[in-house]
Amino acid sequence: NTLEGCRARGMATGIVVTTVLPHATPAAWSVHVSARYLYDFIAQQQIEADPPLDVTLGGGRRYFDSRRADSRDLLAEHQHRYTIVKSAQELQTQMEATARAVEKGSTHALKPLLGLFSDEDMDYEVDRLNKPHIADDSIEPSLRDMVKAAIAHLRATGKHGFCLVVEGSRVDHGGHDNDVSASLWDALAYNDAFAAVLEETGAGAGEGEVGVHISERRRKSRGGDAIDMQTQVISVADHSTGGLTLGLQTDWDMTYAQEQVCVPGDACKALLGTYPVGTTDGWSPAIPAGAKSSLSYLSAQLCCSSQQRASNRQERAQYIAQQLGFEPLESDLDTIELAKNRLAPTFLCRDDLTHFLPKGMSKGEACYLPTRRQLSLMVQRQAKVGFTSLAHTSVDIQVFAAGSMRGLFSGMHENHEVGQRMFQAVGIDASVLDPITDALNDCQTPVLPPGY
Repeated sequence: NTLEGCRARGMATGIVVTTVLPHATPAAWSVHVSARYLYDFIAQQQIEADPPLDVTLGGGRRYFDSRRADSRDLLAEHQHRYTIVKSAQELQTQMEATARAVEKGSTHALKPLLGLFSDEDMDYEVDRLNKPHIADDSIEPSLRDMVKAAIAHLRATGKHGFCLVVEGSRVDHGGHDNDVSASLWDALAYNDAFAAVLEETGAGAGEGEVGVHISERRRKSRGGDAIDMQTQVISVADHSTGGLTLGLQTDWDMTYAQEQVCVPGDACKALLGTYPVGTTDGWSPAIPAGAKSSLSYLSAQLCCSSQQRASNRQERAQYIAQQLGFEPLESDLDTIELAKNRLAPTFLCRDDLTHFLPKGMSKGEACYLPTRRQLSLMVQRQAKVGFTSLAHTSVDIQVFAAGSMRGLFSGMHENHEVGQRMFQAVGIDASVLDPITDALNDCQTPVLPPGY
């Protein structure tokens, strides 16, 4: 992959995501496995890599500690190899330490930076900003802060430039949940991160979408003294999710009318016609902009929070209105009440109310999924937006680029061509990639865990 090519060229490498680190995108850029859901095995390959990535930031702590299926604590086993941070505060402290090392010229002692800021996926941005935190060490950094920390650390390695992959991962999850508020807030967080990339690298003005690849190369001038920083920034999504439509018509009034149709030389005849009456005057961005929680977090609270489980109908209606910014209809509350009553009084949820649903928890699904669906329909109705799917869709996606090689990405391309042009922008060709492929084949890197 591109990061292996960058590393072969002597460049520093890093990944920043808001999913678990063994998720599809970070895994594709860092390991070689046969199946995307082998999270424990992927995490093992990531942390045992030799040489390791210089920066790896995201979620998924439980796949690296003793909660793994094999009970190994990979963080304890590899703490001598990495600087490990687990909160926004610890990341900030490490950034300050890196700055001091650069100032003193002692960056040779820097270890690769590994940040694991949550047990599962990191919070949706709307939840990160609004949900109560038990302690400071539970506060996650923003995507912007992670990007700035990653670039600072990569530069401090003193290597010949760097390649960094950044994914605003949970925009996709909001699409799967049909949660326009979650997707909007995470898209805005991605834009903030993209702006930080341009500020830090000086690559020029541009707009961002869902994933960004940054490469920076140092080139000596002919005199051998000056250094020319050439930074390429490429922003692209891997697909669209959910089929979001802005402008949902919600006040259809099917009326029937008879019109007189008169044909020359013949009698006038009555024609029965159908006329949909309604308005599609745009949508209401103030609804998702005013949300205080994602639908997944709100659903988990309604189904699992002891306070909400003990509340009455009116109190739950007030809580929903507080989180979404508008009052639910009585019919909405009927559906939510029905879902809640499917749970046995003694039903126990996991402590993490954002990700309380493990696979196979049918009683949890009986409450959580219908509740989230009803909340989604409420927001769609109020904001005048619609979704066509809970899965990925086939619409074209956009590519943005900044830097001297941005012309490579103009026009229409097949998706695989984006990767090929990325290699070209970074200066990676067959002379770099073929030896890597040969080495992987020679050592027969396992793509399945033992005994699988």
